[in-house]
Amino acid sequence: MLITEGERSKKARYFLNDTFFHFCFHFVKPNRSAVELGTSEMNWNDFNTFMGRKFEEIAKELLTSRE
Repeated sequence: MLITEGERSKKARYFLNDTFFHFCFHFVKPNRSAVELGTSEMNWNDFNTFMGRKFEEIAKELLTSRE
């Protein structure tokens, strides 16, 4: 939720910090019917971009936590 908005504001935005849920809402949910039927094709460019960003986040977290 945006800090400057009240609890009941319609401008509130939520972000998922969990990588699994982020993956599901980004890849699975939009293609749910095709996934259930087994007819979906993976968009590998989007997947590689997604995984690259997650890898960078994890690497940055690991490198900055070491002292």
